[in-house]
Amino acid sequence: MDPLALLYLMVFLFWVPLLALRSHSALQKGAPLPAKSRLYLQIIIMLAIFGALSIYVGRVYHIPLFGTFNWNWQAAAASVAVMVAMLVTIPLRWRAAPDDVKRRLMLTRPQSADELGWWFLVCAAAGFFEEITYRGVLFSMLWYSTDSPWAAALISATAFAIGHAIQGWRAATVVFFFAWAAQGIVYLAGSLHYAIALHFTYDFLAGLIYIRLAREARQQAREHVLAAEHSMALEGQAVGKVEEKIAEETERILGRSLDSSQR
Repeated sequence: MDPLALLYLMVFLFWVPLLALRSHSALQKGAPLPAKSRLYLQIIIMLAIFGALSIYVGRVYHIPLFGTFNWNWQAAAASVAVMVAMLVTIPLRWRAAPDDVKRRLMLTRPQSADELGWWFLVCAAAGFFEEITYRGVLFSMLWYSTDSPWAAALISATAFAIGHAIQGWRAATVVFFFAWAAQGIVYLAGSLHYAIALHFTYDFLAGLIYIRLAREARQQAREHVLAAEHSMALEGQAVGKVEEKIAEETERILGRSLDSSQR
């Protein structure tokens, strides 16, 4: 294996997962993330760098990534099925998740329509550059190295999932199965077109769902605090600072929005 191939494998099989694991550990210890807009910008820049490296390596080793787009009903149907299955289970996974998992998810998800512009760019970068990297170049190089497409898909999906460890291990498990499905769609289509479209569309629509879930969580926090205040008033206890208590309850569920606090 020549140095460029070895370097590429080291970056995406070891260095990127290691960074994700360190970020996961830091968040568990209470380390704050930057403001949401700055975080999104950092993600976009990082994905663009990874994508540029993957495109360069793909050209060096003559790895076909796109080719001519051809309509493939099997790939299209599989893409729709995967996307629908992933989207409809988001509210179910959210309700089953403990508060710490919800806070972890919301650290990287949009919580209001004001964040959709940045979220769109993040989804576009992730859909394009991550599919080129993990379902395209990395998978092809692992297939060549292991002489097994199954092993290549397993290793690539595992690296992809660990690379999303910052979202928590439950989310990383979902990401692993998404990676398997996307790799199968690439096989059916013979190119990355459908996987890129699936990845972008799912991420963006999932963001819209998380905005709705965040709105519901804020409403539940308000109702919970108001009910508690009403109960205390009936018992003759002192009440007050309702809005501060609502903000604290919302933060307990969704985490603290640095963007909001800095306005």
